[in-house]
Formats: sequence, C-alpha cells, structure tokens
Amino acid sequence: MAKPGLEEFVAAKIAAGHVSEDDVITLRRYIYGDMAVSLAEGAALFKLNNAGLDYAGTWYELFPEAVGDILVHQARPEGYVSQESADWLIGQITADGRICTRTELDAVLHVLEKGPGGAGEPRAVRPKGRCKVSHLRNGRYPVGQRTETRRHCRW
Repeated sequence: MAKPGLEEFVAAKIAAGHVSEDDVITLRRYIYGDMAVSLAEGAALFKLNNAGLDYAGTWYELFPEAVGDILVHQARPEGYVSQESADWLIGQITADGRICTRTELDAVLHVLEKGPGGAGEPRAVRPKGRCKVSHLRNGRYPVGQRTETRRHCRW
C-alpha cells in the first residue's frame, strides 16, 4: 500500500500541470524513504506520467529507475521479473490507451538492462516480454487485445 500522502501529492501535481525539480526530489523521498518501492507507488508514478504534464529533466531519470527497482529488485526472486510483474508493467503502459511514452519505453529498457541473463534481460521477460517491448517500441502493441506475439517477432 502506498504511503499516506503520495496519492494526494500526485493529485496536486496533476492539478498544477507540472512537476518541478523540487517535486522530483519530494517524489524520491516518498518512494525511497523506506528503502523499498511498491507496486502501489509504481502505479502512482504511472498515473503522474500518464497525465502528460510539463516535467523537470530529473523526472526522466526517476521514473525508469523506480520502475526498474520495483520489478527487478523489490519483487521476489530478486533479479527476475515474473510473468505477473511483466503483465503489470504492460498493463500500466497500455492503460492510458497511448503506446509507450518516452519515459515508459525508458522504464521497460531499464528493466531489461537490470536483470540477469544475457544482456541483462530478466528471464521471465524473455521471449514474450521482449516481443511485447518490440511492439511497444514500434507503436504496434494492440491495446486491449491479445495476440500471438511469436508470429510477429524476430529474435
């Protein structure tokens, strides 16, 4: 469960229409204050990201870092992304009906870089997740549809 105050802070930033450098520092304190990042905190970050605000430059560092920490370092077993976590990430990315903003793509790539195996790719994300990432990167991921991704991807 998210810490008291994070949802209110996110709502206030959405109402204000921008996220400043100081706001990013405050978000870091909310998220990393207890040295753990939760899915609820990740969902709050996605909500803020999906609002399409004016963001300070440090937002583009915080967002992928936090999402990577949630999925690779906080979930068990550490260092791996479960299918459930991969589905959560894809669900968060496609929830707003838009396909992969800059920060969302950076977050996916950050997750792929942080995990073990090959070029840092978390095992549960392979190969299905890589294919989904490929579709997201190319703007072709069908929101709200399930497709047989292996037919559409080249390894």
